[in-house]
Parts: sequence; structure tokens; C-alpha cells
Amino acid sequence: MSFKVAGHSFSGRYAMYETEEIKDWPGLYAILCRRGNRHYLIDVGESNNVRSAVENNGRKELWYQNCSGTLVVTVYYTLGMQQSERVRIERKIRRRHNPPCRGR
Repeated sequence: MSFKVAGHSFSGRYAMYETEEIKDWPGLYAILCRRGNRHYLIDVGESNNVRSAVENNGRKELWYQNCSGTLVVTVYYTLGMQQSERVRIERKIRRRHNPPCRGR
């Protein structure tokens, strides 16, 4: 199952307690709030180690505060992509979707 964010296909919809299924590969992650059958973007980030970035994220408390439904994670793996390109994509998503939790 995929989720389109700013034209990029993020895969999976992992519950916050199922992050062991996420690979610790380079990529981007999108934190979504699921209410009923709708999903709302809460946060987006990039990392060389996506699973670790999600599991150890300093904004995790804000994710829960900004979600009145179920938190889920979806990922866009970017093997072979430079970090600068991931950061560019992350910024594009933040500008376009203006998620309530902001990083950088």
C-alpha cells in the first residue's frame, strides 16, 4: 500500500508500535494521523537510518499531541540518493503540506 506525498510514493502504513518492520535504510518518513479512513500529515523527516530516526525522534511527543486518531508511519526509501536531495524533498513536502510538527 502506498501513500502519495508531494508526488512521491511512500510505502507501508506502520503503526507506531510496529516500527521493527521499517528498514534502517536511507530515506524519508511521513508521520500520519489516521482518523476513520482519512490520513493527515503530522510530520515529515529524512535520515540515513529511517527506523532509528522514527523510534528515537525528539518530536514524538508532539506527534501524539497533534493526533486525535492513530499515529502511523509511511516511508520512502532512497537508496543511492544523496542526503541533499532527501533534504530538498523534505522541504518541498513541508512547504506544500505545512504539517503541524516542524523540524529544522
